[in-house]
Amino acid sequence: MIPDDITDIAAQFGITFDDEQAAQLADEAEAFRDRLDVFEPADPVDDAVEAYEPGNDDYNAFRYKFDLTTGDGPLSDLDIGVKDNIAVSGVPMHCGSRVMDFTPSYHATAISNLLDDGATVVGTTNMDKLAYFTTGETCDFG
Repeated sequence: MIPDDITDIAAQFGITFDDEQAAQLADEAEAFRDRLDVFEPADPVDDAVEAYEPGNDDYNAFRYKFDLTTGDGPLSDLDIGVKDNIAVSGVPMHCGSRVMDFTPSYHATAISNLLDDGATVVGTTNMDKLAYFTTGETCDFG
């Protein structure tokens, strides 16, 4: 990431950096990215979502709707919607931003745990752009 990119992205959120701060942040981002190489990518899961549909509720609360369950367990009577920044294998993840467009081939640990305990995950929910605010006003998807 170069300092100009950081400055441009930050400006979208009303944040300003001087040149020295932007350069330092760019260096730290590169160093962090280099440390990520120690992690092994997760293997694709067998229970990926194969069919999903865009959310179409009156409040635009859902990004995608689907039905993912693995069976019985203590949570088998629960339907769960998860935030759009939690990986569900086979479902596009945007983190509330048009900049992000990633379809994971694995489940986040939270999803795996919910499924192991019998919950049904019914969709991903809309959220503020990159989880930056709390009011729902900054989501790129309404």
